[in-house]
Amino acid sequence: MVCKTFIHQIAFVETFFNPASKRVILLRGDVGLGKSIALFALVSRLLRGRPTARALFVVPGAALRAQFVEMLRKAGTPTLQVDRYQFREMLDSAIGKELWPAGVVAVLSLEFARQADIRDALANTRWDLLIVDEAHQFRGTLGEEVLRQVGESSERIVLATLPNLELPNAFPEDSATEIGRTSCRERG
Repeated sequence: MVCKTFIHQIAFVETFFNPASKRVILLRGDVGLGKSIALFALVSRLLRGRPTARALFVVPGAALRAQFVEMLRKAGTPTLQVDRYQFREMLDSAIGKELWPAGVVAVLSLEFARQADIRDALANTRWDLLIVDEAHQFRGTLGEEVLRQVGESSERIVLATLPNLELPNAFPEDSATEIGRTSCRERG
C-alpha cells in the first residue's frame, strides 16, 4: 500500500490559515509521512501571500539546517541559511535597518540560536512565523528558553514532532491547534 500524504499536507496548510486556529499549531506525525514537505508548503504559501513576511525555521542541528535550506531552495522558496559568518554579514549591512531580512525564511540550528547574541537578535525581531522542526528535541533549559523568547515575538508558531513525545514547556499543548497523523498501516 502506498502512503499518500498530499491530503494531510493540504489539511495542515489550510488549518494554519484558518482564522479559527490557535496561534500555535502542533503538527504530529510519524517519520516519512511528509511533515517536512507540509512545513515547506506552508512557508512557501506564506511568503507568496505576504512578500514582506519574516519567517524563522529552527531545526535541531546544522546538518538538518543545510538539508532544509537545499530543499526549500529547490522548491523556489527564498531562503537564508544563517550561521556565524552569515550573521556577521547581516550585522555589517543592517546599519539603520532591520537585521533579519523580510521575504525570506531564515533557517538556523538550535545550537546557533542558543548563543546569547543570536537569541537576543531573534527575540528582538517580530516574526510572522516561527517553525520548530523536531520540537521534542528542544526540551531542556536553553532550548526552551530560546523558543519562549522567540515565540513571544512571533505572530504564529508551528511545532512539528513525532507522536506521543513531550514538547518543550515553552508552549502548552492545550493552547495549540493539533494536527496529527499516524502511520499508513494504522489507517488501513
